[in-house]
Amino acid sequence: MGQPGLDFIAPEIQKTSTCSTSADCFSLGLVIGAVFNGDSLIEANHSSSSYLKQMDQLESLLPGLLPKVPVQLQEALIRLLNKDPRARPSSQLLALIKYFSDPAVQALQFLDVISMKDPTQKASFYRGQLMDVIGMIPRKLWFSNIWPALQNEMRTQEVLASVLQPILFLIRESTREELDFILMPTFRFVFSQPKSIQATVTILENLNIILDKSLDESLKDEALPMLFAAFGSATVQVQQAALISTSLISVHLDEASIRRIIMPKTKQIYQACNQENKLTLSVLKCIEAILDKLDRSLVVDEVLPILYDVKLSDPDVVVEVVQIYRRMLLEKRQGLSINLMATRVLPSLLPQTVNPSLSLDQFSILVSTLQEMLDSIDRNQRNKLKLDHLTVIPVVKTNLRHQRSSELISSSQVKIDARKTSSAEDMVKRSDPPVQDNLNFLRVASPQGPYRRLSDNTMISNTLREIGRASCRERV
Repeated sequence: MGQPGLDFIAPEIQKTSTCSTSADCFSLGLVIGAVFNGDSLIEANHSSSSYLKQMDQLESLLPGLLPKVPVQLQEALIRLLNKDPRARPSSQLLALIKYFSDPAVQALQFLDVISMKDPTQKASFYRGQLMDVIGMIPRKLWFSNIWPALQNEMRTQEVLASVLQPILFLIRESTREELDFILMPTFRFVFSQPKSIQATVTILENLNIILDKSLDESLKDEALPMLFAAFGSATVQVQQAALISTSLISVHLDEASIRRIIMPKTKQIYQACNQENKLTLSVLKCIEAILDKLDRSLVVDEVLPILYDVKLSDPDVVVEVVQIYRRMLLEKRQGLSINLMATRVLPSLLPQTVNPSLSLDQFSILVSTLQEMLDSIDRNQRNKLKLDHLTVIPVVKTNLRHQRSSELISSSQVKIDARKTSSAEDMVKRSDPPVQDNLNFLRVASPQGPYRRLSDNTMISNTLREIGRASCRERV
């Protein structure tokens, strides 16, 4: 028989060869001390004398060890390392210590016997206890211990809704590779199998998590048919979940599916909801999410009639309607014309400016959108009026020159008289020509007379010019 390791055995075993559960508890105390101390408390190196000597000093080591040990374990460790076997706690008492009652450990232990539990116990565990501690369980145990149990329960319709909670947690926290190669090969069959209402609602409301993370494009071919079928459900909860899901996964929907399936069924749900606020709000959010993928005719024929018909009483509904109008205002191709804004939209929204139920933020959104609409109407109408009343005024260019001083500057300012004469002789004979009749002539001083027209310069003969020059010389 080999020599036992002295570093972790109870003193009674070494001294009297007495073995019991109490001796095991002492060994457990030595193990706990080594874990938190970093080294074994006793290092006998297979020497009995060394072991006995260190055992006598063990009690003196505890004050330096206890600060390294969790508070919940300190008292238990002191009792476990007691040399008197009668003072040590039993294994049953150890199990009651709070430190050893770890919820994550208890959840894993429950999973080991989950197959023996009834559906009610299983549903309660998956929805409550497991969800509370799954984040504390080491990641490597998610796929080795938890996922196999969840796979088995997915086939049971009674607990599927509860099982989906931890499954969706694993989907959110897993990598893309873990999702596509570990989780999806089994989970994808859930889309086509019969499900309870609660399970259907849970999957639809979290469908965006699956489609956004998965790299497998074929997954949409299995998930979207379940979404389209949910629009035709007779259950309001499923219909609302379908609307919410559509608003979250709109990027994964093609335009043909939206035009042929989503929009017509959304309209049917709205017409049957009797203006119920919660369902109406889901309809509006769905429309806002798919608005960019609707053509102008579908917006005018299907979307705008819904917006005109919505009862604007609930503040959330009012804001959602305003948000849709704002999206349409920014995107001209979506059919919100100036005439519609002036005749249908503004008359329906303006009364909401005095709605006492609106918060300050909601009121600000409403008023800013109304202002944008009024600015758009103002720009459009001003441009239209300018084009309708535009008149072209001809501009007459004139040049005032010395040779053409009698040209008209403006027909409204210059009086045009018949030209009297152009002879210099007649001008000389006039000793005092009427000032009033010649107000429209430019006058210059001249040897031939007190006044003459500048335009007559070109009509004086050379002889008269010579006479004028001689007269000037004589005066000098």
